[in-house]
Amino acid sequence: MDQFLSRVEELRPRTLALMFQFEYLNRQKMASLAAFLERFGAFAEVLPDRWPFAVEIRNPNYLGTSYFEFLDRAGLTPVFCEGYYMPPVTRVYRDFGNLVRRSAIVRLMGPDREGIEKESGNRWNEIIEPKDEQLEGIAGMVRDIV
Repeated sequence: MDQFLSRVEELRPRTLALMFQFEYLNRQKMASLAAFLERFGAFAEVLPDRWPFAVEIRNPNYLGTSYFEFLDRAGLTPVFCEGYYMPPVTRVYRDFGNLVRRSAIVRLMGPDREGIEKESGNRWNEIIEPKDEQLEGIAGMVRDIV
């Protein structure tokens, strides 16, 4: 970690956060949220204070009070991720936003990259699946975080 951070040091003034992105962790990879918090918590304890760090998980069942309290205690920024099988970010924020004590990151990925690429014909100059109703709620969430 120290070697990586030394190589990207000149980017630090322009970096909101370095993000740890975790794929969906099935029980073979990670037995439970408690196991994740214990293992990642041990790693997070030795992260240098001079960098801001964020965490994105892809386990909807991990999104709860203990997860957000852990991030707060560890000084980590939560990433609200929407797409694939994750719940709407506005619902997660409604339920746990009161536990976000510093900044947050919102990532809107969509349901299925391969499917949308096929549907769009790899042309990215038009909206394929409008999300106007969801965007108003997301904008409100972002205004609240700011």
